[in-house]
Amino acid sequence: MPTRILRNPRYRTPLLVPDILHLVFLYLVPSHHATTFSEAPWDLIASSMVCRSWYEEASPFLYNRIQLDLFRTLVYDNRFDVAEMKRYINLLVEFRHNGFDPPGLIEQVKIDVRCMSRSRVESMTESLETFFKLRPRNLTDLEIDITYLATARASPLDHLNNLFNRLQPIWPPIRRFSFNGGGSHPAHHTHIDTLLTILSPTLESLTLTNYAITHATQDALRRCSRIRDVNMIRIHDPENGLATVLPSWSNLREFCYMHGRSPCFDRTIHALAASCTLLNSFTLVNGGAVHYTAVTVGAVDSLLSSCTELKRLRLVRISWVHDGTLVETLLAHGRKLEHIDFIECQCLTRITNLNSYVHRGWPELRTLSLSGCHNLAETFVVWVICECPNLEQIEVPDHLALAVERWIKLNGFQYVRRNTWKRQREESVPKYVGSSGEDKPALSTTIGTPKRTRRRAGIRALKEFFTFLK
Repeated sequence: MPTRILRNPRYRTPLLVPDILHLVFLYLVPSHHATTFSEAPWDLIASSMVCRSWYEEASPFLYNRIQLDLFRTLVYDNRFDVAEMKRYINLLVEFRHNGFDPPGLIEQVKIDVRCMSRSRVESMTESLETFFKLRPRNLTDLEIDITYLATARASPLDHLNNLFNRLQPIWPPIRRFSFNGGGSHPAHHTHIDTLLTILSPTLESLTLTNYAITHATQDALRRCSRIRDVNMIRIHDPENGLATVLPSWSNLREFCYMHGRSPCFDRTIHALAASCTLLNSFTLVNGGAVHYTAVTVGAVDSLLSSCTELKRLRLVRISWVHDGTLVETLLAHGRKLEHIDFIECQCLTRITNLNSYVHRGWPELRTLSLSGCHNLAETFVVWVICECPNLEQIEVPDHLALAVERWIKLNGFQYVRRNTWKRQREESVPKYVGSSGEDKPALSTTIGTPKRTRRRAGIRALKEFFTFLK
C-alpha cells in the first residue's frame, strides 16, 4: 500500500498515515469469521467511525471477517451482556448519524425473558427503546418467548408492555409475529393481546404457542384482517373462541393446528371451511395421545369440500387416517390435492379391493410422504404410484424401502435420500440410436415416456402385482 500523508488543515502535524492505521487495525481483526454476536469485533467497528479515512482502512477487514447475517437478527436473552448490548445500540446510533444504515440490515428481533432479573429486563427495554426509535426500515419479524414464567405477579412483561405502548406511534411494520407462552401463567398473555392490537394493521403471519385464547385475544385477532399464515400450537381454547375470529381472516392461506389434550376443535375447523375459502394448506398435528384427535374426520371432510383451493394436506399422528377414511373422504373430496403428508399414521394399512379404485387416485398429486406409517402394506404404495400420473416425489416408510424399490424404479423414479424417491426429468433420459438412425428411449426404462404411456405401464404392473399376490 503506498504511503499517503493526510493533513488536517487546522493543524500542521500530519494525521496517522494509512500504513500505520492498517497495522493497528490488524490487532483488532478476529482470527476467524464472526458468526455470533459476542464474536463481533466491536473495537474495530467503533474505530471505523472515527473519520472517513479510518473507515476506508477498516471496512475491508469488516467485510471479510463479519457475516452480514450476524446483523440481520437482534437477540435479547439471558446470555447477552448488558454493557455489550448498550455499546452495540450506541454504535448503531452513531452509524445513523454518520450517514450509514446498519439498522436497515436488521430484519428480526428475538426477545427471550426467561429467568431474567428485573434490573436486566429494565436494561433490555431501555436499549430496545433506543433501537426502535431508529426506525429500522427492514424489521418485519418479532419473536417473544416467556416460557416458565409461572407466577401471576408482576413480570418482565410489564416493562415490555409499557415499552410497546410508548412506541406505538413509531412501531415498525411487523409482518411476522411469534409468541411462546410455555408454562407461563395465563395472566401474562394479556400483555400480548395489547401487542397484537398494535401489530394488527400489518400482521400477515402469526404463531401462538401455549397460549390462552380469551375474549380480549379474540378482539385483538379480529383486527388482523391481513393475516395469511397462522400456526396454533397447543393453545388453550376450550370454548372454540377462535371460530368467531375466522370470518375476519378471509385472506388466510395456511393454517396449522397442533393439539395436546385439548377438547374437540371441530367448531373452529367448520368455521375455517366456511370463512377461509382461499385456504391452500392445512396441517393437523396430534401432539398428545395417539388414540385421541381433537378434530374429527367430518370436520376435515367439510374443509376439503368447501376450500376448493386447498392443495396441501398434512396429517401427523392422526388416529382416524385409515383405509375407510382414505376412500370416503380423501379420494372423494381431495382429488385436487397436490401435496399429501401422512406422518406416523399407524392405522393406515391398505385399501380393500384396490382393483375397484383403478383410475380413482389423486390426478394432481405431486408429492406424497408416508414416513412413520409402519403398518402400511406395499400394495398401497404401488397403487399410488400407478394411479397418480403427476407424482414427482414419494417418501416411503422404513419397512417398505426394499419391497417397493422395483415398482418405483419401473415408473421412472430415482433415489434421492433416505426412503425418498424423485421422478427423473425427461431431458435426463438415456437414449440409444436405432437402426434407422433416429433417437429412441432406452429399452430398459420407462423414464421420459409420455404420461399416458407411463400410466398404462403402471396399470399393467399393478395388475401383475395383484396376480402375484394371489
